[in-house]
Order: sequence, then C-alpha cells, then structure tokens
Amino acid sequence: MTLGKMLDILEKNNVPKTAILMSNSGWECSATDMDGIYYNKDLNTVIFTQGDEYERDCGYNGYDLLYKEE
Repeated sequence: MTLGKMLDILEKNNVPKTAILMSNSGWECSATDMDGIYYNKDLNTVIFTQGDEYERDCGYNGYDLLYKEE
C-alpha cells in the first residue's frame, strides 16, 4: 500500500488526524503501538516500528530514522 492510498482511505472515511496508529502483524495477540518511522529514499519505502525493535533486530540498512517517540 502506498502512503497516498492510506491517506486517501482515512480521509474518505473521515478518520480524524488525532487517531492513533497501531500495528497488528499477527505476531502479537493484539494491536501494539507504532512509535518509530524509518524511510529509505532508494527503495521509496517507509517502515513503522515498535520501540527500538527495528534498530536492534534489523539495523539501518539504508533507512533514515525520521521519528522516534521519546
């Protein structure tokens, strides 16, 4: 899914900008917080993370940290 498509879907369905983004990848038993954002310019890919999980398990691999909730 592209970022544009996600934003269009949320706007079309009147989801307020104050809505909280959560993740449920299937590994967890319920939704979990998403509190980090990485971007890889070459791949044009955004990754949302939970805590320091991406840094610890995957490294940066060309991704720039855009946001990390403190």
